[in-house]
Amino acid sequence: MKHRFQKGNKAALGHDGRKNRDPLSQVLISQLNEIDRNTGAEKRHTIVANLMRAAMGWTERRNGKTIIHEPEAWAIREVFDRAEGRPAQALTVDAKEGATNIALIERVIVYPAGVPESETIDSGDYKVVRTGRTN
Repeated sequence: MKHRFQKGNKAALGHDGRKNRDPLSQVLISQLNEIDRNTGAEKRHTIVANLMRAAMGWTERRNGKTIIHEPEAWAIREVFDRAEGRPAQALTVDAKEGATNIALIERVIVYPAGVPESETIDSGDYKVVRTGRTN
């Protein structure tokens, strides 16, 4: 069964520059943009609200008792990973012969609106080509 999207639907192919979005992602994005009957907001807003509640902790009353839920470390990490990008990680591998060190450092940079879609940086020692934007 092919999913057909109305003109202007954010889940439609090519909306964000991706022409080959897989069908599962299309359906997921389509459902995230739907209105939640319980809250009246888009489902993605409800999910973010629940994530923030888990990150900040909350208090509830159940059977006449007050239950205090402490902030969850996993939720705090998710919030900061989405807002700030994941921190750089280094990996060192030592070979038994010759003690060769290999370091892999990955850095995610979120560029603000107005930054060119691609650029090349050539320092002589290395060349970096960045294409596309992460935001």
